[in-house]
Amino acid sequence: MSMAALQSLLKEFGAAVGIPDLEPDDEQRCNMMFDDVALSFELGVGDESVYIYALLGAIADDDAQDAHAELLHSNYAFAATRGSTLSIDPQTGGIVLMREEQLDCLRLPRFETIIEDFVTVAEQWMQRIANGDFKARNDGTAAGPSSSEDGMMRV
Repeated sequence: MSMAALQSLLKEFGAAVGIPDLEPDDEQRCNMMFDDVALSFELGVGDESVYIYALLGAIADDDAQDAHAELLHSNYAFAATRGSTLSIDPQTGGIVLMREEQLDCLRLPRFETIIEDFVTVAEQWMQRIANGDFKARNDGTAAGPSSSEDGMMRV
């Protein structure tokens, strides 16, 4: 796949959401807003995928330990991210929600669903970050799949 595949997908998506001229900029990135979520699309390594990402906010120093633990727990089997990954931007320290999708199997209806889920998760995490709503889950109570004593994942 190539930049042409990403351009085509974005053009089709843009037409569906009322932005007929949606396309990557000179830096090969496409940015758009959904309510308060600034979303970016970028061609992945090897030109075979699209990266979708959003900066969600920064964590206060006094919340850092609980927040980092919660981010890790939430990434486990995508329990609280619906297929995306939460991470920390190494340059800014901000929390980023990211997702990678293969372009060769990505069509508009599925892409729309992915974006809808992504924005929903981003909004939820932006609210949690703004409120400092982090509870360390060292007791194994994270939502979603869990591991049993025999090491098998339970869903």
